[in-house]
Amino acid sequence: NRPKAATWRDKPIYHYQKLLILYGADRAIGDESETPQEMRERIRSEQEEIHNNTIDEIDRMVFNDEATLEGYDTPMNANTPVQNQADGSSCSKRAKRKISMEEDIDSLKESVQAISDVIVKTTAELVKPQEVRQMSKSEILNLLVELDLNASEMDRAYIFLIKNPYMLDGIITYPTDRRRNLLIEMMK
Repeated sequence: NRPKAATWRDKPIYHYQKLLILYGADRAIGDESETPQEMRERIRSEQEEIHNNTIDEIDRMVFNDEATLEGYDTPMNANTPVQNQADGSSCSKRAKRKISMEEDIDSLKESVQAISDVIVKTTAELVKPQEVRQMSKSEILNLLVELDLNASEMDRAYIFLIKNPYMLDGIITYPTDRRRNLLIEMMK
């Protein structure tokens, strides 16, 4: 019927399968499927619906907890001029956006607080004060006698170890044959 089309009958179409996927007649069906034109129309109608909310609709939405007026800064009084619908819807949008931001901030605060609690708990466990061994003064004196110190070294070491219980703990845990040298280094 169409002689001009006969030349195309034997011509290969490169990437036919890919083109078929992109431009074929098959497409998704069901409630959630829509063409780009349908999507634009849906978005446009949703935006018009937002801009055309009446006071009664807003009251209904607030009553049903679909929206809140929380964070609305400017109270209406008798002296305030009535806003047009476009201004009212932008306030409604701002209120919704502000509520969303407040929820995000609250969530962020809770997360930061949880992280802070973990850091405090972990730090407390890591930085627990070392338990210092308690020794009586006579036990300290016996330790110094074992170290074979002369009289002046013994006096200085005794006062030093009584004033510094952490140093005493270090001396006790150090190898016995090297305690004397360590104590002399500590007192310098």
